Amino acid sequence: MTRPDRFVLVSLDGDMSDMFILRPRFTLMCWGSSDLDAHGIALSALHALTDAAETHPYLSAVQMQAMARDEWGRDGQARYALQVDLIVNTD
Repeated sequence: MTRPDRFVLVSLDGDMSDMFILRPRFTLMCWGSSDLDAHGIALSALHALTDAAETHPYLSAVQMQAMARDEWGRDGQARYALQVDLIVNTD
């Protein structure tokens, strides 16, 4: 089975929630056809989340914790890991 040249894999990596506010931490593994493409996908994903925090009634903040180039991608395919914390209001 072949995978596409460009995609984003999202995983939940942590949670610092309390009774009133959800604080999940996600990692977005951004795959691209080149190093520049993968980096661009990671930045586009971050911008999309940041824009959503300004318009969505329940998403109030997005904070990037880390972005790193993964040099060990299989078959030489470029990828970047982007780790973000979200603040989601429960009411």
